[in-house]
Amino acid sequence: MRVHVLPQPWRWRKPGARKLVDGLLRIERTVLPAWRAQILSAAALVAAASNRRDNIDSVALRVTQLAQNEGWKVPADVSKRLGW
Repeated sequence: MRVHVLPQPWRWRKPGARKLVDGLLRIERTVLPAWRAQILSAAALVAAASNRRDNIDSVALRVTQLAQNEGWKVPADVSKRLGW
């Protein structure tokens, strides 16, 4: 029997990380507002693990837009992963 092992975060430094972050940010715009924190937390985790500035910047831009325009309170884990 084969056991599925989840990839380690340091192995996410592949070109697919950009597509994953973009996909999560697209999904975030369509989910219920209560689920927004979980989606953005996952996007911040992938962006931080990919260690690419453009990934981190795109998540940070969306979080900043929500905080300024909609008064969304940024969760502690998202701000920690974004380095704020």
